[in-house]
Amino acid sequence: MKTKFLTCYDYGQGGIWRFVFAESKEQLSQLYPELHIVNEQLPWMEKDDLDRMEKLSIDIEETGAQFFKAIISERRSLSDE
Repeated sequence: MKTKFLTCYDYGQGGIWRFVFAESKEQLSQLYPELHIVNEQLPWMEKDDLDRMEKLSIDIEETGAQFFKAIISERRSLSDE
């Protein structure tokens, strides 16, 4: 059974927040080590922020999701340097 994890992808000039459904933190970290897993709601997060993230929730198996594509693209560009 999958669990919903609050994640942040720090791309250097800010962060992209998403809820990601995964089997475990380990699965999430193994596939996307660039994601920071946040264990609790942060003080600045308001209901509107959480509602927006809820609508943008994605499953870890949605490899074609733009969010994951951006992470992979950045990973590849950094490995080419």
